[in-house]
Amino acid sequence: MKRIFIIFGFILIFLGAFAQVEFAPIGAKWYYNCEWGTIYIPGGEVIQSHFNHVISEKDTTIDGFNCRVLRQYYDISDTVDKEYVIKIDKGKVYYHYLDKYNLLFDFDAQINDTVLFTFMYRKYDYNTQSFKDTILSARYIVETIDTYTQNFREFTTKIVEEDMIVSYGVEILFRVYQYFEKIGHYDEFIPILYNLPKPLVDNHEWLRCYSDSVFYYVAEWWNPYSLPCDYFYSGNIGINSQKVEGNIKIYPNPFNDKVFVSTNKGGNITIVDISGMIIYISDLSAGVNEISTNHFPKGTYFAIFNDTNNRKQIYKIAKL
Repeated sequence: MKRIFIIFGFILIFLGAFAQVEFAPIGAKWYYNCEWGTIYIPGGEVIQSHFNHVISEKDTTIDGFNCRVLRQYYDISDTVDKEYVIKIDKGKVYYHYLDKYNLLFDFDAQINDTVLFTFMYRKYDYNTQSFKDTILSARYIVETIDTYTQNFREFTTKIVEEDMIVSYGVEILFRVYQYFEKIGHYDEFIPILYNLPKPLVDNHEWLRCYSDSVFYYVAEWWNPYSLPCDYFYSGNIGINSQKVEGNIKIYPNPFNDKVFVSTNKGGNITIVDISGMIIYISDLSAGVNEISTNHFPKGTYFAIFNDTNNRKQIYKIAKL
């Protein structure tokens, strides 16, 4: 009997350790959409164009509390766009903002609990015609908690009516705050007021992927594209998943009977139509390369450029 209790104790310890999944361990990464622009890719699908990349990078101490620093990057930039400092206290996650620790996620909350969440935002001052950093606090009631696989729980909360925000006498319909255990908020990692907690009917599903040393997640809406999490479209500059060596220009765009490709590194180019059919393929030399497009039907194309190290960049071009 004593042996049975010992084994049962080890099982409880194991399950307890498994349940306490560390939030934002060092090296954790989030990718989520951050622009409304769209791109049509071969096959006709439409996807969001840009992404933000958040990395849990290091630990720090503020006001005597152990904290973690998360840095955000835009697309494949090496420059930090934003920096978040979070404090993890058991099942609660706080972020440090305006010299305060503000509750962002409460993973210990139970159904019917009332929780005070605080969101950061930049408030527009019509008198000074400028933005001012500030915070908004509101009470939310936990309505549902849904459990999925891999320690993935979804919390759906609804704002207390007395705390409803009123703007110009009209209630803003951001009544639902939904957050996920382990992978952060489905919209942005840190909710901000220019997109307050969204109602479920307006779920834009911005989160693409999350990963750390023991956990990997790809959003259901992103998975069918079979694209890397760091895929982005940068308008007339190109669609990049990797940095391309050297400068490259394709002009004019739109074009008529010819198009020029300028590159200082060389490589090769493949032009496909929107169905994915290859229309043209050729090697490129360093300098200006002229491509005859007389046989191209009018329409939209994708010019896929590979540099000498086989790194890819894609341009959307059109024939008038």
